Amino acid sequence: MLCPEFVSVNKDIPIDAAMKETAKRGSSKILCIGPFIYQDPKTGHWWLVLRSPVKPDAIVGYWPRELFTGLASGATYIAVGGEAYSPPGQPLPPIGNGYYPVEDARLSAYCSEFGVLDANHKKISPKQTEKYTDNWHYGVYDREQYRDFGRIVFFGGTTM
Repeated sequence: MLCPEFVSVNKDIPIDAAMKETAKRGSSKILCIGPFIYQDPKTGHWWLVLRSPVKPDAIVGYWPRELFTGLASGATYIAVGGEAYSPPGQPLPPIGNGYYPVEDARLSAYCSEFGVLDANHKKISPKQTEKYTDNWHYGVYDREQYRDFGRIVFFGGTTM
């Protein structure tokens, strides 16, 4: 694990667990796990909760407030990302479902319902977003509204 200071409180959900179940591209089956991070107003700790439309929320654990001295009173900026790497001369690894993304939830990997909590703990949709990829094999599409998914970010890439 890259963050040994994370305090796990749920033995059934390791922070570095891989998903066992997958969905095939074009299938009507959708797998959905929604990470939700928030600051507890009483303790100041930053909690990680997994949300699912078909299961109750699962509390995973928290990052102690002492790790984030600049975030004692909340945050005004969030960043979400990932990195794909392969040694020189090796094929690029797939991300998402391994296909270049298109704006279709049946065909692309995505994260949905992005939002932040304002000072009153009300969910708002970020307005100033930017996307970045430095390799044409990978793509990212950010849509403020997609059907009833809310904000959605499609991502993926292929090995060529």
